[in-house]
Amino acid sequence: MIRLLIALVCLIPSLAHARQGEAPAHSPTAVVVAPPTITLLDPGEEPRQALRFRIAPDLRQSVQFRMVMTTSMSMSGAEAPETRMPAVVMTMNVAVKSVADDGDVNYEMTVADAKVESGPGDPEELVKALRESIKPVKGLRGVCTVSNRGITRSASIDMPGDAANPAAMQGFREQLDQAMFPLPEEPIGKGARWTVESNGVTQAIRLKQKTTYTLTDVQGDTASFDVVVEQTAGEQEIKSPDMPPGASVTLRSLNSEGKGSIETALTRLIPQRSQVKLKSVMDAVIGQGGLGMGMKQTTTVEVQITDASAGDPSSAHDKPADPGK
Repeated sequence: MIRLLIALVCLIPSLAHARQGEAPAHSPTAVVVAPPTITLLDPGEEPRQALRFRIAPDLRQSVQFRMVMTTSMSMSGAEAPETRMPAVVMTMNVAVKSVADDGDVNYEMTVADAKVESGPGDPEELVKALRESIKPVKGLRGVCTVSNRGITRSASIDMPGDAANPAAMQGFREQLDQAMFPLPEEPIGKGARWTVESNGVTQAIRLKQKTTYTLTDVQGDTASFDVVVEQTAGEQEIKSPDMPPGASVTLRSLNSEGKGSIETALTRLIPQRSQVKLKSVMDAVIGQGGLGMGMKQTTTVEVQITDASAGDPSSAHDKPADPGK
């Protein structure tokens, strides 16, 4: 779920470029990636149960994502001042279309709103530019099918400019897999630990991610988890349509680590509350005109997710799911 919001923000330059002259592509495009590898490390305490999502066929959720990003950079040893970007806030509407007998859920996700929250000291020009560039994210739509263990079966994405930037679409689809968190097949109890490993693309970088979940509490359909995230990427050429002609970027290494927590009901697709802080360090070489310059960038991302529809009597997510699903 964290990589999902990061992917949305990373898509802003590509989508903005599409608005300025490229013909938008409105046909949903399907992309298939390998499922994650889930490994149970510790089944936890007794009593144990096989946790499964039990989603009602008329579930509706409105979820708010809030992200704050801070970056610092050095170029060939010269340090640049740390930059704190204004907070980006997005509202995502989720609507279930159908629930199969085996528990597979087909749902639609739409970015209903995207805005920038400025604070004291934020440069006015930066805020204005970010608000303008984030506009194309509004209306982005995806249709997904996930299992009752939270594993994505299929997904299709409909977004402006996706035909002109298939790499961006591929990256977003892979982040969409992270909207839910996969559950182990085996029965588990309090204290259970498992890992979810996957390969993905973020900002045109091919990386490996390992997420470790710990079940800290479970009461009926409500569960809480601690989360530890690790990301790594080896040396590779970074290819992006947004780079100027003749420019090149060679990644030397990327290492990210973070932690957070999740509170959710197994009758919801997206958690009720979640917060994660992730720190990434990237070492790269930027080439232009036959010359190379070393760059080291440190990025810290803090993401909060809140189910804005919780407690809304008109929302079906508070209704019990059919126990036969």
